[in-house]
Amino acid sequence: MGITGAFLAYEYELDRALNPKLFRVVTRGDRLLLTRLVEAVQVANPSAKISAIDLAALAENRRDISYQIDILEKAHVEPTHVFIDPYTADILGRREGPGFPALIHEFHSNLLLGKPGKRITTILSAGMVALAISGLVLWWPRKLLRISFRSSAARLNFDLHNTVGICMSLFLLLFGVTGIGVYLADSLAPAIDRMSGAANQHEPAVYSQGAPSATPTISADAAAAIAAKVVPGAQVTYINLPQSPRDGYRVRLKFREDRQTLGRSYAHVDQYSGKVLWSQSTRETAAGTRYLKFWNREVHNGTAFGVVFQLSAVVTGLAVPLLAITGPVIWWRKNRGRLLGKMRHAVAAESSTPTYASPAT
Repeated sequence: MGITGAFLAYEYELDRALNPKLFRVVTRGDRLLLTRLVEAVQVANPSAKISAIDLAALAENRRDISYQIDILEKAHVEPTHVFIDPYTADILGRREGPGFPALIHEFHSNLLLGKPGKRITTILSAGMVALAISGLVLWWPRKLLRISFRSSAARLNFDLHNTVGICMSLFLLLFGVTGIGVYLADSLAPAIDRMSGAANQHEPAVYSQGAPSATPTISADAAAAIAAKVVPGAQVTYINLPQSPRDGYRVRLKFREDRQTLGRSYAHVDQYSGKVLWSQSTRETAAGTRYLKFWNREVHNGTAFGVVFQLSAVVTGLAVPLLAITGPVIWWRKNRGRLLGKMRHAVAAESSTPTYASPAT
């Protein structure tokens, strides 16, 4: 969990660094209309359905990064990500399924086990909180804060555990508490919103209001423009396209101060009339939703307070396996003699037990 947490602090940056051919593009003035890009992907994949458009949101909307257009193909459970140059409509490549970074994200969140896995990771977060507090209590009497690399291996192991543990204890506590908060947010946030008298912040399903079969639908460009007007000051990052006559556009937007990669503002747009059916701006959300669902998750991901805090999340994640190794080593060295003595005593008792022959028949 610690290693995957460290990875997630820079998951998108690492993905781009490992796959430059999929992401890097040369800026050439204005980007093409989304309609033109969707057509290019549809021509290359005539039997697939276009499901979503990522407007370089995973790269902070940088102009030198490709767009991703998700398609749904027959006999495929997961969408296929098609990478396209937004200036030339050239297809750069495709990725089947969620990809390695997404799998790491899911593993860290729920061990790839869905809701049962999420409960397990929440219990692990609670365990990390308990270890952070108990470790601080154990450290306090001696207040050890040094590492002697010239000492014996046992002493070095002891110094590493104490020094790294106390330096990372507050971060371990913070990431443990926010990990619990990620699990509880879906139930606690609405309850706090209701107590404050705020309107329901839960995002509804996206439905269009219905129209005759011959009614033309608006384009993704039009839906994005409508959403940008409804949530002024925010940038469109991601668009879910209608998949049926009853679906609408689900447009995701991000303010500059938002730390979540895609942003957490939304607008649902009717695919026929262009009417906004529902919208939510992170600048106007109720306190429970804003802090327990939005801010808490950004803190846990390490993206809430800039680069220094992000690096702290990486160091904390890498410190977890170090503490998980040095702690048991200390315990073993302390209890080795007693445990081995019990084992020898048990073996001796077993060997000295008299045996009796069965009586002759």
